[in-house]
Amino acid sequence: MTRKENMLQVLSDLEFHCPHEFNDPNQYASTVKGLRNDGYSFYVNESGSLWAKNIFCMKCGKKTAHRKLLSLEKTDTVTNRVGFTKDIKQRVLKMFDGRDVLTGGTDRLEIDHRVTSNRVKGGELPLPENFTDYDLKSRYMILTRINNQIKREACKKCINTGKRQPSLTGVSYFYEGNEDYIDTCNGCFWAYPEKWVTSLNERIKGN
Repeated sequence: MTRKENMLQVLSDLEFHCPHEFNDPNQYASTVKGLRNDGYSFYVNESGSLWAKNIFCMKCGKKTAHRKLLSLEKTDTVTNRVGFTKDIKQRVLKMFDGRDVLTGGTDRLEIDHRVTSNRVKGGELPLPENFTDYDLKSRYMILTRINNQIKREACKKCINTGKRQPSLTGVSYFYEGNEDYIDTCNGCFWAYPEKWVTSLNERIKGN
């Protein structure tokens, strides 16, 4: 049994578990990261600073970082996705001035694909050989860890129901199309929040 299989087996009850329960207690954090990359959702604290909850363990005799799986279903499998090289990470962070595109936050920033892989038919195309900032900005965004988790859940609901989800503040507006997902994420707050905000402001002003 691999480390991932062992962790999934332990966490299958969707409860918190101490590191000593896994077969890789000294390297379990990397296993969690691997499962997250595979599309599994884990508990994250409210500040988005920790993918665990410090709970006292009777066996360990101290508080340890317990992990909890939120669902047995994958939410955003990253198969056939172009990886983030160090150069790409630095360029994307600079383009967004090191700020989350939804709230402007700067804590625990992560680079995320605008369109979830479940919506990319045939897998993601490689970046052009001499890719530009536009190529990067049209594909990626910067989110805090907690907002990235919230976005994943919104995309999961869209995939499961075929209904595109309201914005972070609950506004059901789409600058292209309506709440029904029809082969594109264009118009959705979660994929293109900058265009969404601009369009909504223009509509409010009557332009």
